[in-house]
Amino acid sequence: MSVTVSCKGAVRLVAFGAAPHGILTSRDVRELAATMSDVLGDEAARAVVIAGSDTGLFIRHYDLASIRKAADALRSGGIEPDSFLEADFARLTDAIAASPIPVIAAINGICMGGGFELALACDIRVAQHDVAHIGLPEIRIDIFPGGGGTIRLARLIGEGPALDIALRGRTLDARRALELGIVSEVSDDAVGSALEIAESLASREPLALAAIKRLVRSASDGPLAERLAAERLEFAELLARSDTALASMDALLASGVMLEDAPSR
Repeated sequence: MSVTVSCKGAVRLVAFGAAPHGILTSRDVRELAATMSDVLGDEAARAVVIAGSDTGLFIRHYDLASIRKAADALRSGGIEPDSFLEADFARLTDAIAASPIPVIAAINGICMGGGFELALACDIRVAQHDVAHIGLPEIRIDIFPGGGGTIRLARLIGEGPALDIALRGRTLDARRALELGIVSEVSDDAVGSALEIAESLASREPLALAAIKRLVRSASDGPLAERLAAERLEFAELLARSDTALASMDALLASGVMLEDAPSR
């Protein structure tokens, strides 16, 4: 895999090329995980965009040969099932999802299986208008998504549509992915649009962005009353700590402008 990181102010663009044919190997995962660890740990970074660097490819899917090798190891007792709980790919996607920094997937090419699961771990997804394959085709070879695909897709678009995609091994084009809410935007230039979103987010209060990620991602983790209480406490914490939030509110109040007309940057 070739991974490059470009700095654009407070935004980091992580571009990767998985060879051959856009297939992600276990070695690629380790390289990408190390890069993302550095980027997400960069105190100057405020938003991250990840994209494929090869024409027409985000990530095609995870390496089937590696999965087949793991099956042999499980059957021989060489590894235990619970080793999958801490697999490199699991750690990579969990780190993206848990990071306080917003991460945007610029789906600029084929994005299936493990590639789609990587995109699902991101906070926002933008698809290039000509992408024809986004989805989870694993059942076509009688396995199922094992890198977060079933769970994250169901949480994103609901049980019914997620079952239809995973049970039938469907892949979608960019427009259908937009209709289902899998991507939030379709663009002629997915990377350019994702960078614009990232630049806007990078200008916002990091404490507020991190709180939004924590609250939304944990919204269904417990009783409603608990989650509402958590939101109220997070809100109070922000007001107590963020000078930026106070300055922004003061500026809006002084201007007489309504909130819907406040600049979106």
